[in-house]
Amino acid sequence: MRTLKTSPATAGECWPNAPLPCLVIDRRGRIHAANPAAAALFESETQSLAGRDLQELFSPVPQLAALLRSRKAIAAGEPIEGHLARLAAAPRPVALRLQRLNSGRGSRLLAWVLDRTEVQELQRRLERSEKLSAMAIVAGKVAHEIRSPLNSIFLNSDLLQERVRRTRGPQAERLRHYCRVLEEEVERLNEIVESYLALARLAGGERQETLVEIFLRGFVDEVAAENARRAIAVETAFRARPVTLQVNQRQLRRVLLNLFANSRDAMKGGGAITVSTEDSPAGYRITVSDTGEGMSQRFIQERLFHPFATTKKRGVGLGLYTCREVVVANGGAITVESQEGVGTTFRVVLPSAIVDKRREDESHNQSHS
Repeated sequence: MRTLKTSPATAGECWPNAPLPCLVIDRRGRIHAANPAAAALFESETQSLAGRDLQELFSPVPQLAALLRSRKAIAAGEPIEGHLARLAAAPRPVALRLQRLNSGRGSRLLAWVLDRTEVQELQRRLERSEKLSAMAIVAGKVAHEIRSPLNSIFLNSDLLQERVRRTRGPQAERLRHYCRVLEEEVERLNEIVESYLALARLAGGERQETLVEIFLRGFVDEVAAENARRAIAVETAFRARPVTLQVNQRQLRRVLLNLFANSRDAMKGGGAITVSTEDSPAGYRITVSDTGEGMSQRFIQERLFHPFATTKKRGVGLGLYTCREVVVANGGAITVESQEGVGTTFRVVLPSAIVDKRREDESHNQSHS
């Protein structure tokens, strides 16, 4: 936590209007006043905080109690980290630093509060991103090591099948059966290798300003032939005005490929996929819905988004896990709703702090011209 290099006199003048949340407390931890920033953090009125005990709102209590008793720690400006229990909302991770406001009988302290929610969220995103990069490196090396002997097996199985096709006699059909099994298993191993390679390709790449609706239209056109071959109709419902986001296009494309692949596999006899976009309180939302067989609630709660979890007979179980890791590493979230026999809806929410930046700048310039 950044130390405030202010004297008690200066702090006494600036705390009421300071942008950093601040409480005035006594040596027992009772709150006597709060500035508007503190009221906003607690989502309460400043008057409602007066008279409350900070030790009832901050945890861990022993650390706060020890700090309140230590004049040396207060003078040194040593911060402590913990959680604030707010009056009408979820607890917040914070760092707390006490500063002497005045001395003598009835002395008061300033309790400066730094909300660490954004810091922790950035740390989580960084950890996710590093984890994804590490997994991608390992996946690439594993896939490379497997692919060479796999190609050799595939080539020799072709030669074996050619020899078996010319075989006659009572064992011929059984040998052909063994060859078909070998071919199917080699194909399955190749699918696993391709899944690992797809994960490996996600490493790296820069985020760039992207008109998301245009990007999505291009993706839908790209996979149109495969969807038509499987008798799957794709419908779109995009925002009227394109939105600009900073995204890693390679990673976003992989997320969409995985979601479309899951939808196609869930609609063996054809069906419909709907892609839509909209703004939401949490950010910019991309929704992919299908009319497939759906998933059980138990599978969703216990296994979905876990590595190697799949409902497919020949699935690898890395697709949706990769989707979640990519979306979370980019500061977003992915959720699912599904009903067996009805269909599945995935919602990808991306941060929209810089949504339509160009258009906002243009509007701002036009209003001042």
